[in-house]
Amino acid sequence: MFWEKSPAVTGPVCASLLTIGVLGAGVGSAYRASAAPGYCGGDPLDCYENPAPPTPAEAFFVQSTSRDLPNATAEQLLRYARATCVMLHSGLTTTSVVTDLAHHLGTSMGMADQVMDAAMVADCPNLTVGADGVAR
Repeated sequence: MFWEKSPAVTGPVCASLLTIGVLGAGVGSAYRASAAPGYCGGDPLDCYENPAPPTPAEAFFVQSTSRDLPNATAEQLLRYARATCVMLHSGLTTTSVVTDLAHHLGTSMGMADQVMDAAMVADCPNLTVGADGVAR
Protein backbone atom coordinates (compact mmCIF):
# COMPACT_ATOMS: atom_id res chain seq x y z
CA MET A 1 0.00 0.00 0.00
CA PHE A 2 1.11 3.56 -0.53
CA TRP A 3 1.92 4.26 3.12
CA GLU A 4 4.31 1.31 3.33
CA LYS A 5 6.67 3.07 0.91
CA SER A 6 6.25 6.59 2.23
CA PRO A 7 8.14 7.42 5.42
CA ALA A 8 5.82 10.40 5.99
CA VAL A 9 2.75 8.19 6.40
CA THR A 10 3.44 5.79 9.24
CA GLY A 11 2.27 4.92 12.72
CA PRO A 12 -0.93 6.66 13.85
CA VAL A 13 -1.57 8.19 10.42
CA CYS A 14 -1.41 4.79 8.79
CA ALA A 15 -3.75 3.35 11.43
CA SER A 16 -6.16 6.27 10.94
CA LEU A 17 -6.27 5.74 7.18
CA LEU A 18 -6.95 2.05 7.69
CA THR A 19 -9.69 2.80 10.24
CA ILE A 20 -11.36 5.28 7.88
CA GLY A 21 -11.32 2.69 5.09
CA VAL A 22 -12.83 0.00 7.32
CA LEU A 23 -15.49 2.34 8.71
CA GLY A 24 -16.34 3.56 5.22
CA ALA A 25 -16.86 0.00 4.03
CA GLY A 26 -19.05 -0.70 7.06
CA VAL A 27 -21.23 2.33 6.43
CA GLY A 28 -21.87 1.20 2.85
CA SER A 29 -22.86 -2.26 4.07
CA ALA A 30 -25.11 -0.82 6.76
CA TYR A 31 -26.89 1.31 4.18
CA ARG A 32 -27.62 -1.66 1.96
CA ALA A 33 -28.60 -3.76 4.96
CA SER A 34 -31.40 -1.35 5.71
CA ALA A 35 -33.02 -1.88 2.30
CA ALA A 36 -35.73 -4.18 3.66
CA PRO A 37 -36.77 -5.88 6.88
CA GLY A 38 -34.85 -9.09 7.41
CA TYR A 39 -31.94 -8.22 5.12
CA CYS A 40 -28.81 -9.03 7.11
CA GLY A 41 -26.21 -7.24 5.00
CA GLY A 42 -24.36 -10.36 3.86
CA ASP A 43 -25.22 -12.36 0.78
CA PRO A 44 -29.01 -11.98 0.60
CA LEU A 45 -29.46 -15.36 -1.00
CA ASP A 46 -27.93 -16.94 2.09
CA CYS A 47 -29.32 -14.74 4.82
CA TYR A 48 -32.57 -13.09 3.76
CA GLU A 49 -35.38 -14.21 6.05
CA ASN A 50 -39.07 -13.47 5.71
CA PRO A 51 -41.29 -15.89 7.64
CA ALA A 52 -44.49 -14.80 5.88
CA PRO A 53 -46.33 -17.60 4.08
CA PRO A 54 -45.93 -17.58 0.31
CA THR A 55 -48.34 -15.51 -1.72
CA PRO A 56 -50.18 -17.28 -4.58
CA ALA A 57 -47.68 -15.74 -7.04
CA GLU A 58 -44.75 -17.00 -4.95
CA ALA A 59 -46.29 -20.47 -4.67
CA PHE A 60 -46.64 -20.57 -8.46
CA PHE A 61 -43.03 -19.40 -8.83
CA VAL A 62 -41.77 -22.16 -6.52
CA GLN A 63 -43.90 -24.83 -8.21
CA SER A 64 -42.87 -23.88 -11.75
CA THR A 65 -39.21 -23.23 -10.95
CA SER A 66 -38.69 -26.41 -8.95
CA ARG A 67 -39.31 -28.52 -12.06
CA ASP A 68 -36.16 -27.11 -13.68
CA LEU A 69 -34.14 -26.97 -10.46
CA PRO A 70 -34.77 -30.28 -8.68
CA ASN A 71 -31.84 -29.79 -6.25
CA ALA A 72 -33.31 -26.58 -4.80
CA THR A 73 -35.83 -26.85 -1.98
CA ALA A 74 -39.09 -24.93 -1.96
CA GLU A 75 -37.81 -22.90 1.01
CA GLN A 76 -34.65 -21.93 -0.89
CA LEU A 77 -36.58 -20.91 -3.97
CA LEU A 78 -38.98 -18.78 -1.94
CA ARG A 79 -36.08 -17.11 -0.11
CA TYR A 80 -34.23 -16.56 -3.41
CA ALA A 81 -37.29 -14.95 -5.01
CA ARG A 82 -37.74 -12.56 -2.11
CA ALA A 83 -34.01 -11.82 -1.88
CA THR A 84 -33.88 -11.12 -5.62
CA CYS A 85 -36.24 -8.18 -5.17
CA VAL A 86 -34.30 -6.89 -2.19
CA MET A 87 -31.06 -7.10 -4.15
CA LEU A 88 -32.54 -5.24 -7.12
CA HIS A 89 -34.15 -2.60 -4.91
CA SER A 90 -30.81 -2.07 -3.17
CA GLY A 91 -29.17 -1.07 -6.45
CA LEU A 92 -27.44 -4.25 -7.57
CA THR A 93 -27.47 -4.81 -11.31
CA THR A 94 -29.36 -7.67 -12.91
CA THR A 95 -26.01 -9.15 -13.96
CA SER A 96 -24.90 -9.31 -10.31
CA VAL A 97 -28.16 -10.90 -9.24
CA VAL A 98 -28.07 -13.48 -12.06
CA THR A 99 -24.45 -14.35 -11.25
CA ASP A 100 -25.32 -14.85 -7.58
CA LEU A 101 -28.37 -16.97 -8.43
CA ALA A 102 -26.36 -19.12 -10.87
CA HIS A 103 -23.73 -19.71 -8.19
CA HIS A 104 -26.23 -20.61 -5.47
CA LEU A 105 -28.43 -22.76 -7.68
CA GLY A 106 -25.52 -24.45 -9.46
CA THR A 107 -27.00 -23.65 -12.84
CA SER A 108 -26.23 -21.71 -16.00
CA MET A 109 -26.44 -17.95 -16.30
CA GLY A 110 -29.32 -18.39 -18.75
CA MET A 111 -31.33 -20.46 -16.31
CA ALA A 112 -30.52 -18.07 -13.46
CA ASP A 113 -31.73 -15.18 -15.65
CA GLN A 114 -35.05 -16.98 -16.12
CA VAL A 115 -35.28 -17.54 -12.35
CA MET A 116 -34.64 -13.83 -11.74
CA ASP A 117 -37.29 -12.83 -14.28
CA ALA A 118 -39.85 -15.19 -12.72
CA ALA A 119 -38.95 -13.96 -9.22
CA MET A 120 -39.49 -10.37 -10.34
CA VAL A 121 -42.96 -11.26 -11.62
CA ALA A 122 -43.79 -13.08 -8.38
CA ASP A 123 -42.31 -10.67 -5.84
CA CYS A 124 -41.69 -7.27 -7.38
CA PRO A 125 -44.05 -6.84 -10.35
CA ASN A 126 -43.87 -3.03 -10.29
CA LEU A 127 -40.08 -2.96 -10.49
CA THR A 128 -38.67 -1.43 -13.66
CA VAL A 129 -35.17 -2.29 -14.77
CA GLY A 130 -33.34 0.19 -16.96
CA ALA A 131 -31.13 -0.55 -19.96
CA ASP A 132 -28.14 -0.37 -17.61
CA GLY A 133 -29.52 -3.30 -15.57
CA VAL A 134 -30.35 -1.18 -12.52
CA ALA A 135 -33.85 -1.21 -11.04
CA ARG A 136 -35.77 2.00 -10.59
